[in-house]
Amino acid sequence: MMAAEKIKIKNENEKLKSILLNTEHELLKEKNKNSQLLKVDVKMKQELTSFQAQLQEKERQLHEHRAATKKAYAEKDDAFTRLSRHIGQQISQENQNSTDLSDLNRPSKLGERFS
Repeated sequence: MMAAEKIKIKNENEKLKSILLNTEHELLKEKNKNSQLLKVDVKMKQELTSFQAQLQEKERQLHEHRAATKKAYAEKDDAFTRLSRHIGQQISQENQNSTDLSDLNRPSKLGERFS
């Protein structure tokens, strides 16, 4: 019985060694995958940081452009108002008989009220 037990133990030992080798091989594969994933993770984090910096720069530029546009519109409106006022004054000076349509007491309005 001793020889049969030795053979049985030897076979079982060989099976366990084979399982151990396969397990070590699988562990090595998983370590390699993990290492590759870590490298990808680092690269992705670097890209994310870069994209965030680019986004902040674009947001800053957008803010500057909006402020410049707002200022330009305000200047345009101011120039238009000044031009309208100036043209209105010129028309009034050149033609004293022109009627100010905003005047509630102009002759046509007085006629409408009393008719």
